[in-house]
Amino acid sequence: VRQLRNFVASMAALQPDGEVSAGDVEQYISEQAIEQRNLPVVTGHTQEEAGHELIYHALLQLGNEVKMLRDLILSNLPVRHEFETESEAGGASPSFSDKTLKDIEKVMIETALQESGGNRKKAAQKLGIGERTLYRKLKEHNLS
Repeated sequence: VRQLRNFVASMAALQPDGEVSAGDVEQYISEQAIEQRNLPVVTGHTQEEAGHELIYHALLQLGNEVKMLRDLILSNLPVRHEFETESEAGGASPSFSDKTLKDIEKVMIETALQESGGNRKKAAQKLGIGERTLYRKLKEHNLS
């Protein structure tokens, strides 16, 4: 029962909608039957060579499964929003190409403070940081 539960859970995790159909189970069973059909075969190799070959095939299969999972995860990630360039924003946004991270941080803090009318709590929320962090950054950048 535990093995069946684990099988269904792993199949559901691999399905885009989380539902496992009879067709999915049949496909999995037929794939497993093909793989299992090739297993204990006398190859003329020593036991050690056969063991290495089995490990090699298991690693290849594991690599394929990891690639499939990575592709599945990447396909479900939210779309990244790119920063607008200066020309797209009408020249109002600063250019970050020639600035250090500290300079960019300072500009972002100044912009958030201007947009929030000097309200530090709103500026911190806009930046996605805590108020104490904002106060520390203000002191660090010599901003009032």
